[in-house]
Amino acid sequence: MDMYQKRKIRAEKKNDDSQKSFSKVSISWEITTYGKLLRKTYK
Repeated sequence: MDMYQKRKIRAEKKNDDSQKSFSKVSISWEITTYGKLLRKTYK
């Protein structure tokens, strides 16, 4: 495996990680917004 392939694999891993963390953030954001909406309707 040459340096170019290693660099490519490392870049792909980095992209994977950033996408995973982004999806986690968006999911938690949705939960907080829906939670607030639900609380407002119940009151």
